[in-house]
Amino acid sequence: MDNARYRLRRAAGLYWLVDSRPGASYSAPAPLNEAGAGLWRVFEGGGSGGEAVEWLCREYGIGKSQAEEDVEKFIAQLRGRGIEIGGAK
Repeated sequence: MDNARYRLRRAAGLYWLVDSRPGASYSAPAPLNEAGAGLWRVFEGGGSGGEAVEWLCREYGIGKSQAEEDVEKFIAQLRGRGIEIGGAK
């Protein structure tokens, strides 16, 4: 699980996931928008994929199927950058 390895930071109007391991070789931070930062916080707090879906539905007033699709895309995009999320399936 990479949740503890990465830190969420805000700069230049975006959120960024920054690798915080001491001595780690440089990897470009992963940019996130407001929704992505909120999803990261759900997972960072130990939440599950289902909790992330519920959060999106509440926060943005979207339907469950749209929220499920958005969470799946979010997880896939981070995995594509080599970032695994604890609690995600």
